[in-house]
This record gives sequence, structure tokens and C-alpha cells, in this order.
Amino acid sequence: MADERWRRLLTTPERWPIWSVRALLLALPLLVYGGSLGFGLIGLDDQGYYDNPALAGGSWRGLTGIWTSLALSDYAPVSQLTMWLDLALVGDRWWFAHLQQILWFALGAWGVHALVLRLTTSAGLALAISLLYVLHPLGGESVLWLAERKNLVAFALGVWCVERYVAAVRDDGGAAASIGAWALGALALFAKPNAVCLPFLLAAYELTLGSGNRWRRLVRVALPMLLIATFVFIELQFVRSDLDRRFLGGSRFAAILIDGQILLRYLGMILLPQHLTIYYAVPESVHPLPVLLAWMSLAALVLASLKAVRSRALVAFSWLYAGAALAPALNLVPQLAPLADHYLLWALPALLLMGGVLVRDACQRLPPAAAARAAHIVVAGLALFFTLLALVRLPEFKDMKTLYTAAVKYQPESGTNWSLYCHCLLDTGGDFELASRAAERALACADNGRILPENRAMIIVLAALELHRHGDRRQANELVEREVAKLPEDGGRIADIVRAQVALRIGDSQHAIALLQRFYEPSMQAAAALLRKKCRSGEVLPDEQPPMIEIAAKPGAIGDIINMGHEMDNLERQLQSLAYAYEMAGDLEHAFDVAALGVNLSPSCSGMRTLLIDVYRRLHLDAAAARLAGSQAAVSP
Repeated sequence: MADERWRRLLTTPERWPIWSVRALLLALPLLVYGGSLGFGLIGLDDQGYYDNPALAGGSWRGLTGIWTSLALSDYAPVSQLTMWLDLALVGDRWWFAHLQQILWFALGAWGVHALVLRLTTSAGLALAISLLYVLHPLGGESVLWLAERKNLVAFALGVWCVERYVAAVRDDGGAAASIGAWALGALALFAKPNAVCLPFLLAAYELTLGSGNRWRRLVRVALPMLLIATFVFIELQFVRSDLDRRFLGGSRFAAILIDGQILLRYLGMILLPQHLTIYYAVPESVHPLPVLLAWMSLAALVLASLKAVRSRALVAFSWLYAGAALAPALNLVPQLAPLADHYLLWALPALLLMGGVLVRDACQRLPPAAAARAAHIVVAGLALFFTLLALVRLPEFKDMKTLYTAAVKYQPESGTNWSLYCHCLLDTGGDFELASRAAERALACADNGRILPENRAMIIVLAALELHRHGDRRQANELVEREVAKLPEDGGRIADIVRAQVALRIGDSQHAIALLQRFYEPSMQAAAALLRKKCRSGEVLPDEQPPMIEIAAKPGAIGDIINMGHEMDNLERQLQSLAYAYEMAGDLEHAFDVAALGVNLSPSCSGMRTLLIDVYRRLHLDAAAARLAGSQAAVSP
């Protein structure tokens, strides 16, 4: 049974009763982010989540598939369940998905309000913190990018888990609160692995605000920590397949040192969030002076905040809670994005609470009427400031090109931003020369090692072509050789594809053929010969009677490559480049063989089909070209 003070707080009429606060915390996200209901998918990760075969397009089969499959290297069936609901109810009409995104954000805001109210029993402070949490532009990335549904779901479940835990251990919430806390924590963990921080959030409470027997408090958090440690071990050893990245600074120890600068920057993003974006440039090496200054500044801020207030326990809780919330995002394991808005969202309520306590204690030194006015002015000013920034940020997420145009504006030192901006320009039929300059800029960034592997080959080609365009042939060759050395080891396949694509673009088809011909293996040649018999007359299209079945079962044949999904894209690029090189060299016979083989391997590859149609026409097989062109729309994604 709740204690009398808590029950009185919940039931006594207040200036802002609970139901009206929750209505406000639902209405504000709808007003600020309601414009996103007309947005679709950006095409960055979100497409991968919604195309997950386990969802089965929202059919009943997807309800079981999500529990036995991964979603982009994460085991997150709870957040996948919410995405299944999007598809099951309205299909690919994305307004509902964005609406559900906003509702999860509001549910998290309700949890922030309930937790602060329970910890402080101050209705005014709880309202201010939850209001600023909703309006802070840091939430924009998680609300507007459907791939971050997992972040909102896990956060909402996690903050309610902490609230229920505090209700159980401090306010005598009973067995229902305890069971609710552990159930919500488990659901949060299966919404996003970031919820591994939950036992540490509970420990932050026990260390600073908890009461009762010390050993009992220790036992209460020791068991969940043990369970989380087991989960993390399984996750890192058997589930995650995307952690083969390099550490900041080259080692785990160096990365931890650099984390001081990242944490200090996070604090700056809370107060001055004008230039938030999707990827940020971070230090790639350890420089002793900035590292030392960053950690000393953090220590000074903590000590100064503890000294400045009377509510030291609450401030200490805020710091520990924020640190625990950010712990999974620290570079203890290599991160794709070492600094990101969606990581900071978990720590935002605690940092706002600390700021709120500092302002409240400062205002209490004034006469009561002046203190109230000062507090209202601070909250209103911050709310207006945050709202304007959130509204300005909203249009950035309407499509990928707009997002990365803003990204290179706000974070021009990020190689990842420039590489994705380049990809957008090409994907949307933009300026090729502008894309080449963007590629050159991407490779010039200090953090170019973080460029996504699937984009790096394209970036190298475009950057080299930009140098060729300016007549810097030697510099272009040096750039290619320097950068291909950083590509994944695969027997030189990707490196030679890059070299060949540069050669093709500058008109050196013979060099491209020499580079690519060694990959045109006997098994491929046999398949091409079979295709030639079936397709040259135009009676059978290349993908109607695939001969791959006849050779894929042979050990060492092309089927071995096909079965390795991550190799398939490289194989397509290799064949397409080789076919184009033969066509440029005037060898239409070989161009046909290779292009037909490529279409047979990947019928949905529109570039290969277009090339084959052109070769058909140049061989005066117009009927076959017309039939292949007629079938193109049916197989295009």
C-alpha cells in the first residue's frame, strides 16, 4: 500500500492534476512532430527493419517469426512486434508507423513524469522536467527515424521499470510493483539491448536515495546485474555480428580516454542543441591535453553541482543515473556511431532533473514570489527555445537527401555524413560532379575509417574520378591504392573492382578487362556458354531458365559464392563492370555472355538488364531486346 504522502499527492486536486499533465505530454509531441505523419521511410536502416522477412509483411506468420530471428544484428522481438503491428494494420502506409512512434515517445514522457514525481514529490518539478524532455530537440532523431522505434520502446519500458522499482522498495508498492518492474525490464531488454543499463539505473537509486538495510539493497540489484551480465555475454559472443570495427584511438583503453571528450560534448548538446545531426565527427586518436582537460572538466562539473545545492543526494542520483544510462553507448565495444542523439536520450531526464534541482535551489534564495517568477521564466524560456529547434529539425527527416544535406552542413568533419550525402546524390539522380567532390571530402575527413563498408568502394571510385577530372592522374592512383588497402580482405576482388571501375570511367577498357578477367572463372564461363545457347536466339530470356541449378551444386563452383550473401553484391559489380568493359572495347560477344550471366544471377539488377538490352540491340537481336525490356518492370524492386 502506498504511503499516505504519495497517495495524497496523487489524489489531492492540484494546479496540474495527473490526468491533465498526461494529456499535455501526449498533445505536445503530436503538435511538434505531427508533421512527420506525412513522411515515409528514409531508407537508412528503417528499410531494413520493415523488410525483415521475419515480419512476413504483417501476416500471422510474422508473430512467431520475430521471436526466432534477428533484426539487423539485434535480437529485439518486442520492438519488432510493434513494427509487425504497423504492417498488419495498415501495410506500408507510413502515417500509422509515425503515429505509433509519437505515442511511444509520449509513453516514455509519462514515465519520466511519474519517476520524477515519485522521487521528489514535487508536482512542479516533475511537470517541468517531463515538459522539457518532450520538447528537447534531442528526441527528434528517435521520434522521426522509424529505425529508432526500438529506442523509444526500450526507453519507455525502461523508465517505467525504474518507477515501479522505486514504488516497490520505497513507497511500499507491494508485490504488484515488484512484478511489474521486472516484467517491464525484461520487455525493455528484448526491445533494444541498450536496456542492459537498467540494473545500474536501479543501483544509482539504491546508492543515493535508497533506505533500509545496506545488504538487502545490494542483493536487490545484484541478481539483475548477474542476469544482465549473462545476457551481454551471449549477445557479444553468439548474437552480434556487427562488432568487427576498430576502436577509437586503436584500442579499448584509448577509446575510453576519448569518451571523456564525448561525454563533455553530450553535456553541451543538452544546453545548446542547435546543430544536432545523424552522425558526428569524434576524435580518432588520443591527444593527452584534450583528454585530460575533458575528464578534469567533467570532474569539476560534478563537484561544483554537488557543492552548489542542498539536495546533494538527488544531484548525485542524477549524475549516476546519467552515467549508467550512457554506459552501453561508451566505447567499451567498437561503435558504428560513437556519439549519437539516441544514446543521449536515455540520460536526458536525469540531466534535466539535475539542472532543475540546481535552478530550484538557486531560486529558493529569492523571496517566494520572485522565486516562482524566476522558475517560470527559466522553464518557459527553455521550452520555447527547445520547441523552435525541434520544429526546425522536423523537415530534415522527410527524406534521406534532406537529412544528409543538413548533416554535412552541421557536421562537415564527418566522413560518414559526406559518404552518405554522396550516396543520396547518386541514388536520386543528382549532380555527379557534386557527388564526386563529396566523395573526395569524405576521404579527407579524419574519421574516414568509419565510412560504411558498403559505401567505401563507391566513395573511392568517385574521389579518384574527381582527381582525374582535375588532371591529377598520379594523385588519383595514389588515392586508390591507399584506400583499397583499407577494404575488407577477399582475395583482392573488391580492390580490383574499384580499380576497374575507375579505369572504365576514364575510358581505359582494356585495363579494366585485365583486372576483372581473372575473376571470370571456368564455372562462370560454362554457365555463360549454356546461356548463349538458350538466349542468343531471343526465344528464352536470360532469367527464364536459369542454368545455375546445373552447376551450383558442384564443389568450388559459383554456387559457393552465391550462398555467401555478403559476396553477392561484389559479384554483381564485378560482372557488370566486366560486361561494360567488353562493350566499350567493342567485344560484343563477351559482353553478351557476361551480361546474360549477371542477369541470370540477379534478375532484379536493373543496371545489368539495361546493359544486356543494349548489347542485344547492338547485336541486332531487337526482338530479344524488346522482350527483355518488357519483362524489366516485373522484376525491378
